[in-house]
Amino acid sequence: MDLGPLVLNDGMFMSKAKNYFLYLEVYEREIYHLNIIVHEALYEIRAGNLSKEEKKALLTSPTKNLFRTRIIDSLEIVCRSNLHKILMELYFDNDYKSDCQITEITEDDVKWLKIAFKYPKSYSTWRKILKAIKKGLPKEKVLEEELAKLRLRKAVENG
Repeated sequence: MDLGPLVLNDGMFMSKAKNYFLYLEVYEREIYHLNIIVHEALYEIRAGNLSKEEKKALLTSPTKNLFRTRIIDSLEIVCRSNLHKILMELYFDNDYKSDCQITEITEDDVKWLKIAFKYPKSYSTWRKILKAIKKGLPKEKVLEEELAKLRLRKAVENG
């Protein structure tokens, strides 16, 4: 499934992005009437046309330099979800210590992440992918197979 070219709207001109990033921010949310604290993660797919110096500045200090990029898509999920664990495994090397992180990703990563962000509640799919990754199976193959099944299942459900 081709999602078409990923373009940025810089004022009057449309341009193809050169750099893609996955930004993660973890925060606590309190459910007051139950007195429960829930940890949630905000993921943002970001794009920009950055020079080497700008990219280095963004990767070393994301909160100060985030304005250099534009949001393509975003997702908020609870930290105990399988999708969060998959994203941490694939892109952030299971670094659960930092509250704010950013990593550079490819255009192919952007395409599968858009699908993942569209269907965050496909719990069985994310569980299967996480189990396969933990077993050491090739990540690209597992993602391709399971996402193809997910797209087919959603197409059938939507008629």
